[in-house]
Amino acid sequence: ANFDTALKTGMVRTNRPSTNWAFFCSATVYNAINNFAKDRMETVPGSYENYGMHVKGYMTPFGTLKIIYEPWFNTVGAGSTTTYDLCSGIGVLMDMDQFEFVYLNGNGVNRNTQVLTNRQANDADTYQEETLTEWGIRYNGWDGGYVLYGITG
Repeated sequence: ANFDTALKTGMVRTNRPSTNWAFFCSATVYNAINNFAKDRMETVPGSYENYGMHVKGYMTPFGTLKIIYEPWFNTVGAGSTTTYDLCSGIGVLMDMDQFEFVYLNGNGVNRNTQVLTNRQANDADTYQEETLTEWGIRYNGWDGGYVLYGITG
């Protein structure tokens, strides 16, 4: 019930409804979901492979949630003397439709793709050009989504 309540809080938005949700989680959280939701889980081998990892679908009243195991949440920090990991009980719910490709801007200058000429060294006997694109990924879904933490099993 708590998991469904958290999903409702994160997934139900009035301004931008979405059906493309992903839940990135640690092994602890993934295992907890598997244990309580065995009859509600389905492996989706073909349709979610664009994330490049094993994905399961969790049916909710708000749409199907793609559950993705993220090993980064299981890493212990450098110099740690304990196997306890602060991030092991974390899961992050994100609207995948809210990611966008953007060109970087600096000092009012759009740093879109450009061809830079005469990039060779001064004493070189060759001519060299460089194609440069400065870009990033922006997430616009901050009015939805959720971070779950403290899940132990």
